[in-house]
Amino acid sequence: RSNAVGFTAAGQGYIGTGLANDGVTIYSDFWAFNPGSGTWTEVDSLSDADGNHPRYDAASFSFDSVGYVLTGTDGFNYFGDVWRFSPATGQWVRQLDFPGNNRSGAITFEYQGQGYIVTGHTPNSKWASSNLAYDFWRFNPNSTNVDIEWIRLRDVYNTSAGTYDDGYA
Repeated sequence: RSNAVGFTAAGQGYIGTGLANDGVTIYSDFWAFNPGSGTWTEVDSLSDADGNHPRYDAASFSFDSVGYVLTGTDGFNYFGDVWRFSPATGQWVRQLDFPGNNRSGAITFEYQGQGYIVTGHTPNSKWASSNLAYDFWRFNPNSTNVDIEWIRLRDVYNTSAGTYDDGYA
C-alpha cells in the first residue's frame, strides 16, 4: 500500500485508503493500531449509504477523540469532501465539503486545536498556479457556526501586495 493517510485518535493509530501494490487498485478501507497490544484491527471503511469512497493522496487531521480525512484523488477526480471518524461509534460521517480547491497531496497540520490545510495538486482550479494549490485554510473542529468552520488565510503565493520573500541573503 502507498499514498495512504493516517491519524491518531483516542490513543490509537489509524491508517487507510491509498493504492495497492499494483498501482491501480484504490482502497477505502481503514485499520486501527493498538499500541498496547501491538495489533491491527479493521474498522469501518471510508463509506456512507452511497457506498465506499476510495482515494489516495488524501489529507487528515486529528483532535483528541476523532479523526478527519479530506481531499484526495481516485486518479480521475479530485475531491473536496470531508469525513469525520469517531472511534467511540466506529463510523465515518460526511461533513460539509472543504470550501477550497479540490486537491490531492495537500499538507495538513494541527496547531492549538485548529487544523490547517495548504498546497496540493489541483488541476484547472482557481487559487492555483500550474495546477499547484496556493490557498491556505484553517479549520475549527469546535465551531457550531458553518460560516466560521473554515477560514481562508493568506495565500502561500505572491498574489497580494505583501510578499513572503523578505530579501533573504
